[in-house]
Amino acid sequence: MENDQLRWGESCDLSITAQDAYGNVITLDETWSGKYRVLTGNGSGTEIEAGALVIENGVATATIDTGAVGWAPGIYYYDVRLTDADGYEYPSETVRLRVVATQTEPN
Repeated sequence: MENDQLRWGESCDLSITAQDAYGNVITLDETWSGKYRVLTGNGSGTEIEAGALVIENGVATATIDTGAVGWAPGIYYYDVRLTDADGYEYPSETVRLRVVATQTEPN
């Protein structure tokens, strides 16, 4: 499991590329789709945020905004899931996201 850290109220841009089992880069194009989700509770808790990934120039992207409603300092988990033109899904590993307190609450 990978780890990321943000300050509460910051945004994080996810940028996802895909590789096959041999480590070869898979070019993501308009036939692919993707989504992400952020959960509490070791990845099995309440969904805090979820959305579609934007696929452009071979890369899937999304922005996580920890200043949005529902976020607070703490530990979260996120993952992404890419789907090819044939409907096969490719889930990522779960990534641990630590959101640390700021001196003031986000706006």
